[in-house]
Amino acid sequence: MFRNIRESLRKTRQTVFGQIVNVLGVGEIDEETWDDLEALLIQADMGVETTHYLLDQLREQVRRDGLTRANQLFEAMKGANAGLAPRPARV
Repeated sequence: MFRNIRESLRKTRQTVFGQIVNVLGVGEIDEETWDDLEALLIQADMGVETTHYLLDQLREQVRRDGLTRANQLFEAMKGANAGLAPRPARV
């Protein structure tokens, strides 16, 4: 039973990350890129608040580093995942 659940989760994760790679694979970073990425992250159950926080961090990095290509955004996203600081809990 647990093997089936684990396999289903693996397939879902691969599908979502495959879609992210497709969105961020080629082309310029534009508003459609951000919209597609937001939808995919929320669909991947990251949650709205976490997704918006991550996108804010990525937008800042794109602006700061002068990134223009979607594949550069993908690399930044991989690095952001490792560097995301925990946010204070709401009370």
